[in-house]
Amino acid sequence: LIPGLQPLVLWMANSIELLHFIQQEVPQLLPHRQEPQDADLLYSEMSSTRTACEEAMTVLEEVIMFTFQQSVYYLTKSMYSALSGLLDGNPFSERGQLRVPDGLSNILEVLKEALKLLTTFQVHPDISLQLCAYLFFFINASLFNTLMERGSVAGFYQWSRGVQIRANLDMLMDWSQSIGLGDLASEFLQKFSAAVNLLATPKETLLQASWTSLRMEFAALKPAQLHHMLREYSAGKACPAEWSPSPEDTEDTLRTADILESFDNHPPLILPSSTFHLELSKPTVEPALFQQLARLQDFVVRLHCSETVAEQDGGKQVPNGLSAHQVVSGPSAGPCPEGEHDRASPAEPAQARGSHGDLSSCEAVLTQKLKNLELQNTLPRR
Repeated sequence: LIPGLQPLVLWMANSIELLHFIQQEVPQLLPHRQEPQDADLLYSEMSSTRTACEEAMTVLEEVIMFTFQQSVYYLTKSMYSALSGLLDGNPFSERGQLRVPDGLSNILEVLKEALKLLTTFQVHPDISLQLCAYLFFFINASLFNTLMERGSVAGFYQWSRGVQIRANLDMLMDWSQSIGLGDLASEFLQKFSAAVNLLATPKETLLQASWTSLRMEFAALKPAQLHHMLREYSAGKACPAEWSPSPEDTEDTLRTADILESFDNHPPLILPSSTFHLELSKPTVEPALFQQLARLQDFVVRLHCSETVAEQDGGKQVPNGLSAHQVVSGPSAGPCPEGEHDRASPAEPAQARGSHGDLSSCEAVLTQKLKNLELQNTLPRR
């Protein structure tokens, strides 16, 4: 799973940086002209740049949204099958010591791999935090809904099970706290945590509690959710009179649609506005960046040479269905300055080589066509 997510996370990280660059930095790159005669030229450049930037930003926003959604989808999908282990796993050994059950271990493994992936590809910290928030939201909604559904099974809601689940949840919370995500986990696991606390409350204490006190103590639970748990906790027996809903909550307890949590209430994706890796106002000392820029420069030189040849051969015939730019894109298609050609060859990027290779079949056709044209030019005209 993780190797398959690497391209998605890389695209997401780069798209976030590029979006900020186009929004904030590109407008500042245009030259500032003071001469009146350059006003029209400056306006034209600004207008064309603004149009290109708007189109690029639209595409980048879509890329960010898509890669974020797909990353969340595959991470939650891999985690889903392990979630039931947090409800069923026994964290207590025979000696009474805590141990991490297999189900919880698998959940932690997915979370660790996700964090490692976000760190490796230097995803913006705000986006990384939002992705983790979505994972905790998914854990909360999935576990809570499963807990509500299993409550219909006689004997599932009992103190001993609540204590086990509470211990498993505490280990998850402790791990989250150790990596600086304790507050985030507490916020998004609040609903499930409240339900588990209710189950982990000794039965004698529950029997003495009133509906009003339970509503105050477990405020994260909706009236319908609290009523559902108390009713199933009684295992078919009549509920204590103290558990009867108050008059103002009676109608809400009958809303069965409120028992399960909706996955539509997930946290929104908010694009960051600061703390980017690409800051043009700061000096750049990363050698790898200059290597990539050199390769890009060499590619542009080759592209310029190809366009020059295309203009020179514009009047000549080309194979049907191919443009002049396409058929002359081969590395030996035109007269490039010798120094520039030699400098471009060793550092040509793989992508540039790939684009030329795609047209290799066209070069043979072009060569034959040019030979035919030369032969026609040597024939006497009538």
